[in-house]
Amino acid sequence: MSILYQPSLHFSQLKSLSFSPTLRKVLWQVVGWGVWILSTVPNPIIDGEPIAWGITLLMAIPSVLFFYINLRTSFKLLAQDKIFAALSSALSLWILLIIFKGFWLAFLVNVFGFEPIVDGINILERHNKDATIARSMVGSSGHYAGFIMGALGSREVYVILISFIYGYVQRVVGLQRELSEIAEVRQQEALQKQELQKQVVDARLKSLKYQINPHFLFNSLNFLYAQSLPLSDKLSRATLLLSEMMRYALRESNGEAKVPLADEVQHLENFLEFHQLRFAYRLQIDFETDGAIQFRRIMPLLLITFVENAFKYGELHDPQYPLEIKLRADTEKLTFFVKNKKRSGPKENSTGIGLDNVQRRLQLGYPDRHALSITDEEDFFITELMVVL
Repeated sequence: MSILYQPSLHFSQLKSLSFSPTLRKVLWQVVGWGVWILSTVPNPIIDGEPIAWGITLLMAIPSVLFFYINLRTSFKLLAQDKIFAALSSALSLWILLIIFKGFWLAFLVNVFGFEPIVDGINILERHNKDATIARSMVGSSGHYAGFIMGALGSREVYVILISFIYGYVQRVVGLQRELSEIAEVRQQEALQKQELQKQVVDARLKSLKYQINPHFLFNSLNFLYAQSLPLSDKLSRATLLLSEMMRYALRESNGEAKVPLADEVQHLENFLEFHQLRFAYRLQIDFETDGAIQFRRIMPLLLITFVENAFKYGELHDPQYPLEIKLRADTEKLTFFVKNKKRSGPKENSTGIGLDNVQRRLQLGYPDRHALSITDEEDFFITELMVVL
């Protein structure tokens, strides 16, 4: 008995566990600030001395705050090519950062009783003064700000500079992402165009179940038409209509995915007349067209499916409820309306390409530019299509 090994976690599941771009961005910033904070206490780390984490983390707050303020102000000015304004803004923020850190340190020491430790340096020990005298000397915010400006001012410059670098990297990554998305959209459009062309070909083939050589087929139909002319006008006319319908569906593509709307309307008229001949003109059909159909273009064999479904499921012999087909085309859109009464008896087999195929072709050929409504009532079936041409 063979046993197949199945991993407990599939590769696709592993991909789904990956961090989102926003979460990755946050994590990288947390790591960056962690490295920054560790870089402020190198001496205690090297000497193995205890680190005053409380005051160290609290003194990092102004740096973090001004980092993002500079990112939202000075860097935006630089991105707009306002170099002088950007440099002036960055210099002002650097000075404000030093002053703010001085007041912030005085607030933490005088209100909460923290030791005056900045970047691992105890200001009292640095001045080598008596604690009481030193506290009196450095107890004011001005002295704290003076110490920070003199000893650590250059370090705070890095906060402003790194903010510019981070903004630049973020902008480059964003532009690369936009270019990647544009390339992906273009690739999708190319694939959709190929799929649309394939759908057009498939529609022609499936519409008439193309299995034989078209030249042989049309030569045969022409022969039958010529032979039927002296025998029956109806037979010859039906043969001619059948030939025209099949020629329209099977004609070779000229490289375009759309045909004149007038040709599509003519195809519908041929289809209706052919079936009228079959049923001795007893079918009740109301077909109306409105608008300049000669100047518009549409995907081929897009409308015939709705009419075929009406013949398949509809009751077409009732004068009170004729098959309604209304087509209107203006300078912007095409509207197509089909309404038929449902048949209670046996139904014909449809030779159409099906509603599913039509919906796929609409998505490919008219994305976000069409609306298809299908209403299945108790006694009637209604189809309404709107296409922005």
